[in-house]
Amino acid sequence: MADVLTRDGKAFTYQDGDRWVAFYQEVPKLGALPAVLSEDHITNLATELAEFHLACHRAAATIPPSATSLVSDILYLLDLLSDSASGASRFHFSAAELAMVRRHGEAFLEATEVLGYADWARIPVLVDWNLGNFSVLNSSKDGSFRLATRWDYDWFRIEPRQLDFYFLSRVSSATGDRTVFTYGPHTLLEPRFAAFLRAYTEVFPMTENELRFIPETYRFFILNYVIRAGASFFQPSLCTRLQRDAVTLCLPALETFNVEQLLEFVL
Repeated sequence: MADVLTRDGKAFTYQDGDRWVAFYQEVPKLGALPAVLSEDHITNLATELAEFHLACHRAAATIPPSATSLVSDILYLLDLLSDSASGASRFHFSAAELAMVRRHGEAFLEATEVLGYADWARIPVLVDWNLGNFSVLNSSKDGSFRLATRWDYDWFRIEPRQLDFYFLSRVSSATGDRTVFTYGPHTLLEPRFAAFLRAYTEVFPMTENELRFIPETYRFFILNYVIRAGASFFQPSLCTRLQRDAVTLCLPALETFNVEQLLEFVL
């Protein structure tokens, strides 16, 4: 984390109407993990994330509640899709694709009810754990590392910890960090992510329902950050491709996703 710059002993900020800017020192970048992690890297990262989540859990009590939730964002998306003509114009999807998006939004809302989303602790989550967004402090003694610094907070939220796991599965995957990518769910079922989950839950255990919600947070990511708000986060050409992938690859893949295989990793 960066230190906020101060002036006369107070945080250095600038206000223009309802717009506020806070000025910070540059976040230092330390060591980088390789594009494809070794098994030792994966278990080390899992332990670090579990300890980080535990620290976030302790800090959460001091943070004001969020004005939005996973549920409210999906309800907003479904509202945008309630008028088929408006939805087709906004998202450039066919009628069948719009119906599929609505179906997945409704499936997500049902899962939040069935699995107990309302009962889980809300903690600070960062979501986008790609390798270019954080650095590590390497040990000269045994080759291990500690999480060091983090930047890029576009997808920061106060939500259950499961929201971080899809990107952690991508970091753990055999394909590793790539410049050309799409957001498929297959990384959640890779043996490498199984190793990550086992190491993570040794430090910070998860219930069966919490584990079952991991693919649902992937569904949320596709629905909310790729489809609903993609234009705010991706360059136009990339946004168009990712939204096309969402309805031709990502959401269809969820319809055959085997969550029982994910449970077998840990339970």
